[in-house]
Amino acid sequence: MRIAIFEDEAISREQLKRSLLRLRPEIEVDFESDSLADAIEYFDNSPDIDLAFMDIELADGNCFDIFSRANVNVPIVFTTAYSEYALQAFKTDSIDYLLKPIGDADLLMALNKFQRRQRQTQVSATSAPKRLLCNSGDNYFSIPAEEIAWLQSEDKYVVAVTNEGEKRLALSNNLSAISKQLVENDFFQISRNCTVAIRAIAKVSKYFRGRLSVTLRAGAVTERVTVSALRRDQFLRWYGNLS
Repeated sequence: MRIAIFEDEAISREQLKRSLLRLRPEIEVDFESDSLADAIEYFDNSPDIDLAFMDIELADGNCFDIFSRANVNVPIVFTTAYSEYALQAFKTDSIDYLLKPIGDADLLMALNKFQRRQRQTQVSATSAPKRLLCNSGDNYFSIPAEEIAWLQSEDKYVVAVTNEGEKRLALSNNLSAISKQLVENDFFQISRNCTVAIRAIAKVSKYFRGRLSVTLRAGAVTERVTVSALRRDQFLRWYGNLS
């Protein structure tokens, strides 16, 4: 699980991070800041995260300004000392509204709520065939999920590599959002820049510092990508089809 933390007090931010990692060691903190401006820039770049923890009052303004000035497409857990913003918070894509001081029980409940929603989304996602909408010039076309070998985020675009090794430009530039729509058992988001289909994996090898080296193959195209140490166990469970 990849998260971002926006909290204006350094001590509170560090305590929250330590608590989250203790409760869910698989969590990877992608970004943390005390700044409204940082948050707006961060979300404008379509970050590859699953969840954000957000204080209401940041160092340079109220966090609700973020939602009107940036494209926030991940669920939020609000962490605040102010109870009066609860209604406003639940008008966003919020998972929970936690009042400080935040205990482990509250954090665990919020994480469990998020994971239950993830599972419900995944069940819904498998109920119908999936396709990826692409475009070339003025033309639009769709690629069935079973014809996709892997997806790569390049600059501000997402490129789909087909089983034959051809590259297609996805209409959406949000790799994380695309990945969540694909069938979980067939695809895995290896990194913020790459989601792979199991059929495209030619070789998996140990790499240094606990990482994995994964060789992908589609037609005549070969690519090597790296799985971080934090995602290693999750990837191996998926690769071995273990629950």
